[in-house]
Amino acid sequence: MRDLTVDIAEDDIFKSDKVNETIKRIKMVHGMYFDKQCTKKGLLIYGASGEGKTHLLKAYKKLYKPVEDIEKKTIPVFYYAVRQGKSNVNDFMKTLISALGGPPIRNRPHSSELETQFITLLKEQEVELIILDEIQNLSTSYDGILFQSIIKYLCWLLDEDAIQCSIVFAGSQLASRLMSFGEHNMKLNDNEQLSRRMLRPLPLRRHAPRQSQWIDCVNWYLKQIIGPDLDPSNVLHQQFYDRVYVAYQEKSMSTLNDLFIQENCMRSPDLESLYQALSINFNLYCKGIDNPFVNLSEIQWINNTILEAKKRNTLEKSNHLTYSKKQTYAV
Repeated sequence: MRDLTVDIAEDDIFKSDKVNETIKRIKMVHGMYFDKQCTKKGLLIYGASGEGKTHLLKAYKKLYKPVEDIEKKTIPVFYYAVRQGKSNVNDFMKTLISALGGPPIRNRPHSSELETQFITLLKEQEVELIILDEIQNLSTSYDGILFQSIIKYLCWLLDEDAIQCSIVFAGSQLASRLMSFGEHNMKLNDNEQLSRRMLRPLPLRRHAPRQSQWIDCVNWYLKQIIGPDLDPSNVLHQQFYDRVYVAYQEKSMSTLNDLFIQENCMRSPDLESLYQALSINFNLYCKGIDNPFVNLSEIQWINNTILEAKKRNTLEKSNHLTYSKKQTYAV
């Protein structure tokens, strides 16, 4: 039995409430491998680019590193990121087999041969959990025969008794189409719908400005660079959190990594030197026209941007609740 109580290190990733919930759910799906009595369920984690999905999944994979000895190699967590759409399901199966270290497939084998080879590799390498990232890239078109074939194949992965491990899917908002496809247009019958085989999907969304989770997030980055200690009740420090948020809106967590996790930010003794480093990094890594880390006396446009962000965050929450009520997921 695998020890699933081991956790991602605090310095590896900022653990917001939502991230902690996501980690807990991934462990739940991972644990299905060891519970032969349970019915396997998949999990979808979705969100906009830059929200930290891939970073989180790779951090989880690092907890259970491959073990290789003279006799064999075991891969407790098999992670694969879908880079481009496939022309058919067999091509996708060949890609997974290759990623697991299987021999090159040069001819055109029947799908049953590919299924057997894939299952054999999973068993030989004792794979306990499959993580399929960037799942929205599986198809260039979210309609038609190819997309239906992909849905049916993912259903097979979850239904096949010979595959003991379950699957965590991750991707953009488009990936949620995988879950709902066939529910309303009747292109798939009830037993072919992927949603029946899934836990409730988990969205990773941006933090709201001026909230405790946002303050904790910025403080986590300050800790990583051994930066100055800030007091959220201090007006000047509040402006710093707001200015970072303005930059954060571009690519979310990816932007924060680009801004803070750089050599020129390390051990900044005060806000002045940190502002200078962040200004340089913004010009290097971000695409925004207005650099929020210069002209510090100008605060009106920062305040206006924050107010717009708060309105947008409220609207996104409302839309998500509406979307969730329309979907029915097997839990």
